Amino acid sequence: TNCSAPADSAAAGAPGAVPGAAPPPGPNTLLQLGIDQMRRGSHGAARRAFEDLLTQYPTADIAPDALYWIATTWSEEGNIAMADTVFAQVVQRFPQSSRAPTALYRRARIQLDRNNPAAAKTMLEQVVRQWPRSDEAELARDILRTLR
Repeated sequence: TNCSAPADSAAAGAPGAVPGAAPPPGPNTLLQLGIDQMRRGSHGAARRAFEDLLTQYPTADIAPDALYWIATTWSEEGNIAMADTVFAQVVQRFPQSSRAPTALYRRARIQLDRNNPAAAKTMLEQVVRQWPRSDEAELARDILRTLR
């Protein structure tokens, strides 16, 4: 019997697949690979895995997670400007995702750290307005009470 037939047929159905080659990793595998790399402190390798996920599976339900984690890798490396830019992309590209309020809240925290309370307040108010039942909205309300 040909034991490799199922793998071959799966690989053959993938775009750009080479017959007989292993299928490319799926989005969940790439996300987990990136998270594992982050835990090891390998932020560049993690970012590559998340970027591969976004390139190969741009409409995957976990695409917002990949973009969020890319921003987080920049933040952990101390590149706050890049982190802020990518957190903004999460909100812009995936406003319905569960990552959107977290990303916007993280942007507000960056603004507070940069001593820009007016921008932070605008972002926090948006979190409360757009995602009133989110955990981030509760955190945002607490901060807003101190900014008033």
